This record gives sequence, structure tokens and C-alpha cells, in this order.
Amino acid sequence: MTPEELFDSIGPASETAFANFRPQVESIEWIMQQIQDRKPAKVLDLGCGTGRPVCFAFADAGHDVLGVDVSGVMLSDARAKVSKAAFMKADVFQILAAGSSQDLIRRQIKRKYDWLKSEGVLVLATVPVASDQVRSRFMGRPFIRSGLSQEEYLPCIKQVGFEIVYHSLNSFKPKAVEAGICKAAENGEEPHLFIYAKKQLL
Repeated sequence: MTPEELFDSIGPASETAFANFRPQVESIEWIMQQIQDRKPAKVLDLGCGTGRPVCFAFADAGHDVLGVDVSGVMLSDARAKVSKAAFMKADVFQILAAGSSQDLIRRQIKRKYDWLKSEGVLVLATVPVASDQVRSRFMGRPFIRSGLSQEEYLPCIKQVGFEIVYHSLNSFKPKAVEAGICKAAENGEEPHLFIYAKKQLL
């Protein structure tokens, strides 16, 4: 499956599967604290899915929010339920130059640094599995996985100029069975890496 097909097939049920994921809630709270004196701040959510909880939280707090996702199905749900935010359909990796998938991940981190204003903040949330175009499965669906390990992500983020404020690694098993996405045998725990970073004053 392509990324678009994968997330279209999961659709709004993903919101139930990842509801009340504590590391995500804490990351929203941290960004809120960082931008409380900059209202309205510009907030970009790459891989926004249904727009909840991230886009909803920041738009509801009065910030200028743009959510970007590859799934048209999820974006339709986001536009219907998060009216205060704007949404755009795009595959971020197709915007970047050609190369291995791991090269594209590194370039994407550099692009995020370039997009941010001085003293801007970043939360990177990802599954830190070192892989390059490896066949895998996610909630019962086949897809091609590419990624970096935690040991690769941290120096990569520092190298482009970010100051890492905090990072954590947590195991999480989505409530995919309860959400009707897949069978119990197709649902498992995965590591989730959260990195909080700042672009230093230039």
C-alpha cells in the first residue's frame, strides 16, 4: 500500500486508536507553554490525520494552524470537525530531492529547521526504527517502512542547529481492535520517540 492508501484505509478510526496517548498530550502542553506569549503563533502539523487532538487544540487556543496530511479521507474528517484550522493534502517526502528514504528523512529535518523562525519550537514524534524501504505491516496493513533509530535521530537534529530540550521513548499499543481497524493478532506495541527542540536565537 502507498502511504495514502494506508491511511485512507484506516481513516477517522485512527483517532480512537490513539486517543489519550499521554506523550502526545504532554507534547501539546509543552508547545502551548512555549508559544503562550506569541498569540497568534503559526503552527504547522505535518501528518495531522483527522486534525485532533493537535490542530484542534492550537486552533481552539487562537493560533494560526495549518495541518498537512497525505490522506484525503482523514483530511475530509479534519475539515468537517476542526473548522478553525486550515488543511492541505500533500506528501512531504515528494517535495524533497531524490535519494534514499533515510536521506529524505534527514533533509526533512533540515527543512523543518529552515521553516522555523528564530526561537521557534519543534516536536518530532516518530517510530524510531532504522530501516530503508523495508516491507512491514501496520495495524494489519502492508506498507514500506523507512526510518532512523533514536541514536540516529538525536545527532541529526542537533547537527542542523536545533537545541534538544527533552526526549522520551515510550512503547504504545494502539486501540486498533476497539476502533475496528484490525484483528488482535495484527495489532502490536511499537516504540514512539518524542523529541522537543528549539531553534536558537539567531
